[in-house]
Amino acid sequence: MQSEKLNITIAIPTYNGASGYLSKVLDALRKQVNASNISWEVVVDNNSTDNTKALVRKYQKKWLKNVPLRYVFEGKQGLAYARQRAVEK
Repeated sequence: MQSEKLNITIAIPTYNGASGYLSKVLDALRKQVNASNISWEVVVDNNSTDNTKALVRKYQKKWLKNVPLRYVFEGKQGLAYARQRAVEK
């Protein structure tokens, strides 16, 4: 029996996370194993003023081919705004 693909979005609302946890989170996601039947994407950035965008762009260049790493900017500060933006995208 062939299994169906599971489609999920992993939304990572981050504010100025470039020098902290964001790299650790993205590294851990990139190393996922036994996930061939899962189609997922990653959405990030909640009004960061550091180099979060540049960090995500760097990761996009070496990211998994079958898993989109998406960068989405939400200019309104706050977790609820970031989550809503992820849902909209």
